Amino acid sequence: MRDADAKLKAEQVTVLGVSVDSVRKQKRFCNRYQLPFDLLSDPDAEVCRAFGVPLGTDGRAERETFMMRNGRIFWHDPKVDPAAQAYDALNVIKQVEKEERRAMAGASTSDGRPGR
Repeated sequence: MRDADAKLKAEQVTVLGVSVDSVRKQKRFCNRYQLPFDLLSDPDAEVCRAFGVPLGTDGRAERETFMMRNGRIFWHDPKVDPAAQAYDALNVIKQVEKEERRAMAGASTSDGRPGR
C-alpha cells in the first residue's frame, strides 16, 4: 500500500491499517517502514471480531483487505498478497467505477428520458 500511495490518493482512497499491536509498536512500525497512512490500534481485537477477521495462534490478526463506500463493504480480500494488495484494490476501484458509469448511462438517455 505504501508504494502505491500516490495512485491510491489520486483515486480518493483512504487507507487505514488495523492491528492488535499497541499504539507505541505501531508508531515504530510506521516510522520504520515510512507508511503514509494511519494504523489503528485494536488491542482487544474488537474491530477484528466486528469484521470477522480471524486471529492467528499468536493473537495477531490475519491480513485482509476491506473496501468500503458509504459505510458499506463492497469488496473483501481474505487472502492478501502484500506485494499486489494496492494494485488489486486499484483494479477493483476501476471496475466499480466502470460499472457505475455503465449503470448511469443506462439510467438516462441523451434527451433526459429514462433508458430502456
